[in-house]
Amino acid sequence: MTRRALLVGAQTGRLTGPNGDVRTMAAALKRHGFTDVRVHIDEDASRDRIIAGYERLIEDTAAGDAVLFYYAGHGSYVIPAVGERAEVATNSRQFIVPTDYVEPFGDDFRGITAVELSVLLERLTRRTENAIVVLDCCHSALMSRTLGTQVPRQLDGPTVLDLEAHLRRRFGDDVPIDRTDPLGNQKAVRLVACGTREVAYEQRPWGSPEAYGLFTAAFVRALDESAGVPVSWSSLTERIRRLVQEQEPHQRPEVEGRSERRLFETEPDRSAGSLPVVRVGDRVLLPGAALLGVQRGDRFAVKGPGGTTAVLEIDRCEPEGASGLLPGVDLPAGTQAVRTYAVAPRIAVQVPAALDEAVEACTFARPVGAFEEAPLLVTQSDDGGFLLRDRFGPLMRCGPDGRRDLVECIERAARATVLRKVREESGWASGAQVEVEWGLVDEGARDPLPLSGAQLSVGDSIFIEVRNRSGGDLWVSVLDIGVSYGITHVTNRAGSGDRFADGDSYVFGLDRRTRELTGRKVSWPAGLDPVSSRPETVLLLVTTDPYDVTSLVQPPVRGAARSRGRAGLLSHFLRGTSRDLTGADPELDVISLEFTLSPLPGSAS
Repeated sequence: MTRRALLVGAQTGRLTGPNGDVRTMAAALKRHGFTDVRVHIDEDASRDRIIAGYERLIEDTAAGDAVLFYYAGHGSYVIPAVGERAEVATNSRQFIVPTDYVEPFGDDFRGITAVELSVLLERLTRRTENAIVVLDCCHSALMSRTLGTQVPRQLDGPTVLDLEAHLRRRFGDDVPIDRTDPLGNQKAVRLVACGTREVAYEQRPWGSPEAYGLFTAAFVRALDESAGVPVSWSSLTERIRRLVQEQEPHQRPEVEGRSERRLFETEPDRSAGSLPVVRVGDRVLLPGAALLGVQRGDRFAVKGPGGTTAVLEIDRCEPEGASGLLPGVDLPAGTQAVRTYAVAPRIAVQVPAALDEAVEACTFARPVGAFEEAPLLVTQSDDGGFLLRDRFGPLMRCGPDGRRDLVECIERAARATVLRKVREESGWASGAQVEVEWGLVDEGARDPLPLSGAQLSVGDSIFIEVRNRSGGDLWVSVLDIGVSYGITHVTNRAGSGDRFADGDSYVFGLDRRTRELTGRKVSWPAGLDPVSSRPETVLLLVTTDPYDVTSLVQPPVRGAARSRGRAGLLSHFLRGTSRDLTGADPELDVISLEFTLSPLPGSAS
């Protein structure tokens, strides 16, 4: 059985990272047993050569081979042409962008559609059931703009195409509608950089001419961390997601298909989140702990073949794994460790050595570790003053005597970053049935937007509508996590949210007196440098009972005011935080609306 890969990098438009991403992936896969790695970049990443390369890959594949297809580059989707058959337009909008893609294209559309990729994948899985697809590109039609040194892997807008006519030219009259959905192939695993309505980014380090895909870099790092550890694609994706969202909270990698399988195998992973145990003197090492997001303070039940033998508390997290002291305990062959308690997530911050101790004492921030990239950075000037910045630009400055305020601002930024990662599928939702719509308001008219990936400008007015389909009363609170990490309870009339009955709607942006839809304007915080667009997140907290969220409120990263929030309430919002992992979960649904705010009124940044 051979491990084979076809790696495609289409470096078009403003992108500078796909070629390097392909080289990085090739080296990583070779470290993990791939002996047949085929690279298509530059002119070899044209439409015809990509398809021909995929065809050759299928021909060369034998039963039992592990085969991976990887693409890095732009992604977009088509707007259906008038009269196009509905099922084609609905199921098959996405396409990848080869290096010979040009617009306008007439009848010669050079993109490779989801239909074509799905047909190729279906043919590949006839040869082997061990097929993996990895896509580092966008799947959104919305306009996006550069965020600091980040560039979206997406065309500047959607493409108008008679997709049915294009597919008939490709396949003849037998358009394979039954094979248009890549998620329908139950023999394959598919990892994507973001959702179908989200944006994936590449990051260019300051001063470097070449960028790298956030998703690709996280994939390679997580893959290397998995060496020697039996792990599923689902667990690997969780680690990839954490790494990506440390850099870009609005990008959410996903895994689809046979995610329960072990990496590059067809057998499912039955370890249920357990880790192997290695004795190193008086210490016990858990290799692969980074895949589960293990942190100092986490506790594990160490279980031998006969049952639990000891409790291990983690006090070190290093590239090779997490470890803790456990002297004098026998660890027979087959001993595993299962996490029973997890501390709250902590965000890495790069700080001068003089601040290490103070940042280590924070609840949501910690000093950056070896081989980590930190989303927050503190530098010290010659006069002893400090500058706190994130990847988008500076956040605050203070003199040598402002350390206390600086550490407080670091904690605020980290706390808001943790809260930004909350999603409705966190495992503790109440199951209340709600429908959500949001978007821009222009003279009372609605312009709906997707839940993630939109671009707004200062002065734009927004609305949010939540419709209750639960069969009972619900309460809704709206929290805004601003561009400077402030957390505002927008529905501040009641700390436990606004109540609305079954069948009713809660509309944010509705004038309660006139019942007109006026919207609420978005603004740029005073004192924050308008050097770049920044991400903003609105969280809708929907509960079946009143639930006071006011303790989450905090000021932005400026000034010396103290946060009113407490770690305890935020802990309840996060999967695997400071609680007994076997305990009850609060009944709370969270819907996240994510957009990018430009500091320039009504124009691109």
